[in-house]
Amino acid sequence: MGIVYHLFYFAETNKAAYLFGVVFIIQGILFVIFGIFQNKFSFKLQPDQYGITGSSLVVFALFIYPIAGYLLGHIYPDSPTFGLPCPTTIFTFGSLLFTIKRFPPGLLHHSLYLVIHRFRAFL
Repeated sequence: MGIVYHLFYFAETNKAAYLFGVVFIIQGILFVIFGIFQNKFSFKLQPDQYGITGSSLVVFALFIYPIAGYLLGHIYPDSPTFGLPCPTTIFTFGSLLFTIKRFPPGLLHHSLYLVIHRFRAFL
């Protein structure tokens, strides 16, 4: 997403996309390092507040977000599908709530807040 969407597509209309692209690339590299090479991520779906919230976010990103876009008149290929920043970010936050080692709730809340308002700033 950092390379294709931000650097190749979004940068044509917004120069800040270069920064976002670099941040997404760094994030992807960190996920690979910590998740694959250092095996720091362990996922388990549990019926607690994290599992319910994570499941809700994943379902929202995969199903509700595209359906809402369709109902609002955004027909494919102009619809925001999975793979674009908004639904992918929502899916990622939902997935991270399935990790066994929890992220500090305050950090997750502030990160989610910043991500949502980052997209609103450019609409």
